[in-house]
Amino acid sequence: MSTWIQKFIDRLFGYDFFISYAHQDGRIYPKRLQERLRDDFAMRVFLDTSIEGFVVGQELNSETRRRVQASTYLVLVARPLAIQSTWVRAEIEACLAAGRRLIVIDINETLRSAPDHHSLKGLLQKRIYVSENLPGGDGEPTATTLESLSRAFQGIRREALRLRVTGAVAIFFALLSLLAGILYVSADRARSRAVWQQRISQAGLLAEQARASLLEHPQRGLLLAIESIAMIRENGKDDLAISSPVETLQEALLSTKGSKALRGKAGSWTMDFSPDGQFLAIGSEDGVVRLWLLRQPGKLEQVWQAHKGAAFVTRFSPDGARLATAGADGLVKLLPVPGRTSKALNLGGHTGPVSTLSFSSDGQLLAAGGFDGLILIWNLNNLAAHP
Repeated sequence: MSTWIQKFIDRLFGYDFFISYAHQDGRIYPKRLQERLRDDFAMRVFLDTSIEGFVVGQELNSETRRRVQASTYLVLVARPLAIQSTWVRAEIEACLAAGRRLIVIDINETLRSAPDHHSLKGLLQKRIYVSENLPGGDGEPTATTLESLSRAFQGIRREALRLRVTGAVAIFFALLSLLAGILYVSADRARSRAVWQQRISQAGLLAEQARASLLEHPQRGLLLAIESIAMIRENGKDDLAISSPVETLQEALLSTKGSKALRGKAGSWTMDFSPDGQFLAIGSEDGVVRLWLLRQPGKLEQVWQAHKGAAFVTRFSPDGARLATAGADGLVKLLPVPGRTSKALNLGGHTGPVSTLSFSSDGQLLAAGGFDGLILIWNLNNLAAHP
């Protein structure tokens, strides 16, 4: 636990009084002082025998410092052995270093009658003194002493109570805010999953309607298939459920021979979707490649006369910025996707039709295989071809 959190908790749930004394002077007076302050004045008092597991001398410096810092007042029971004790002195120094208040109960004028050069006298100047005459140096604290401690603490106690109440309220609302945040995130995720599942269901329904329309109304089936893919890819997501709309679209393209609306006058040979689902590229028998915007079915975004002869294959790069095409003329072309790249490139090297293309996962390499038996690989950073 971080230091500041520990300090805050200690102050919030700490003590009103810390009683500092030497055991050898007698334990009756400190014990009765603790009991009377607790029972008669409802105060929280730390005494080294009041916390289970706390052993006097164990980790004295660090343990004592923590308990002193967690207390509003340190009460020194000044008796002969106490004012000579190194442990008592360590408690007093920890109290003063932490800015806590200190009250001296001077039993039988032990401290007042000590020599002027006594180290504690200088350390305890201008502190609150309460004189206590106690036959034998150990016994019951007087009512006068208890009242003096109570009066000294009244103003400070209100401050401590305000701190504890404010701290408890702050912790409550912090925990409440944390719980609300967790519930909100959980609900938002559940809502997103529900919306996504609804989209999958709607896309599947459109795909089924597209299949049912292919025989009698192939053009309608084609449009329904495109709409189903646009719906399920709207947020750039991918899912196994999308295979049904894709298969339906492929069937629709075959049933309509690519549909003049999508392929023009010639039949279609190839198609590919951009990774984010925004575009559909279709290559036709006449070498024309058309780029369709799926979010607006029926909107033709771009047309290229890419090849002399059929366009056999179209492939989007993994980032969707480039469209690679290959065809019967043996050429491989990199076509710019609108809004993503602006430069078209021609890649040669094959002596026959090119039938397959593949990008590396990072999009830096492009491989092409052709009827000439060659596989060429281009590094798109420097466009060096290697068979």
